[in-house]
Amino acid sequence: MSRRSLVRVALMTLVGLLLVGAFVVADPLASARDDEVEETTTERERSAIATTNLTATVEADGQLTASGNRPALAFRTGTVTSVAPVGTPVDAGVVLYELDGESTVALLGSVPAWRDMGSGDEGTDVQQLEANLVALGYDPDGLLTVDETFTDYTAEVVTRWQADVGRAETGLVALGSVVFVPDPGSITSVAVAVGDTVSGSAPSPILTVSSLTRELITALDPADLETIGVGTELSVRFPDRSVRTAEVHHIGSLGDGTWQVTADLADEAAAEGADESDGADGLPSGEVVPVTVTWTHAIATDVKTVRANALTRLDTGTYVVEVVDGGADDPAASTRFVEVGIGERSGSTVAVITDLPTGTEIIAP
Repeated sequence: MSRRSLVRVALMTLVGLLLVGAFVVADPLASARDDEVEETTTERERSAIATTNLTATVEADGQLTASGNRPALAFRTGTVTSVAPVGTPVDAGVVLYELDGESTVALLGSVPAWRDMGSGDEGTDVQQLEANLVALGYDPDGLLTVDETFTDYTAEVVTRWQADVGRAETGLVALGSVVFVPDPGSITSVAVAVGDTVSGSAPSPILTVSSLTRELITALDPADLETIGVGTELSVRFPDRSVRTAEVHHIGSLGDGTWQVTADLADEAAAEGADESDGADGLPSGEVVPVTVTWTHAIATDVKTVRANALTRLDTGTYVVEVVDGGADDPAASTRFVEVGIGERSGSTVAVITDLPTGTEIIAP
């Protein structure tokens, strides 16, 4: 045999040996013929049919502003001898201005001062006056009955107050000597300067007091009218992304097809470190603050619900859920598909119409 033939035989023999070796190594049963093949079962996530209420959220733009302004009018002719500057905090007992050296004082009350008050007079303004005099400490013995009647003892308490604020001790509260403001506020505008002469024949504002209580106002789409009512709690998001709550106290038509919601910001105390002249949100009371308002309303009550990912839509357009038949701890439990009707949806939760009882386990991948 020639050398070339011997080389060829040797190469063929080597290739054969390599092929046999490769077959032995690649045979998946070669090293595990006597081992058991393990079968794994993947457990799928489950949920259950629940009975709950579904809600939807409505969002609207709004603005937060002072709940009201109260002007301090000059009801007699005189020369302005002092006037509090813009930004002055206003509460019961604060002197707002002086005419010819006699002070006009702020008191708390929703009804504006509109007349002289003296013995024998009756009304809400009298009750406001007496409540303020008691709160300011001018009835230390507790003998004044706070009601709508101005008695001789009321006049006696008034004289104590007049002596303290620099007015003639007459026991008569002359029109222009007090300004009732609905709640604590601050002076937001001043129309006069010291030395000016004002006329009482045509009363004009000397200054304006703006409330520190913030009022929320938002326009309402008529389509959302049924989603909100007096007493509804609102979530109010400020430009700095902080969130407060408010409660609706009035809903009214503006007469042009639109509606307006008015709400009071919850009394959660002023922002930490806020100036005394700041509003409830810690911003100066003269500012209007744009906010985003949201509220929720019920769209379905006591309905059966499933997670949206538990629903499978068939080519026929119907929906089914995969019901688990078997124990909750049995990963190999059988399943079956059951047709359900579809109702309202809220987020990832969907109402279903079915005879399946609440608590039925279903597959929710």
